[in-house]
Amino acid sequence: MNQAGDIVRLDIRNAGDLLESKKIADLAELFYLPMAAHNTESAINAMATVLAQGHITVPQKPSLVIELNQDVVRANLAEGERCWD
Repeated sequence: MNQAGDIVRLDIRNAGDLLESKKIADLAELFYLPMAAHNTESAINAMATVLAQGHITVPQKPSLVIELNQDVVRANLAEGERCWD
């Protein structure tokens, strides 16, 4: 198999999700390719990128290590959207 690149540059948002990103990272590791996460989106995506790269302590429960202010979320809903509780 020919190696077409030297670094895997992954965008979690475009890859699908954290699990798909993990699969890509695992495949890169098989070929001894370094991986660099790329972030083109929001703070939520940034935290997902950080979690996938292992540069912060991973929480003990499912989380993106952020907490949304419910009042702000409710105040900024698009017409017809509902807030979760």
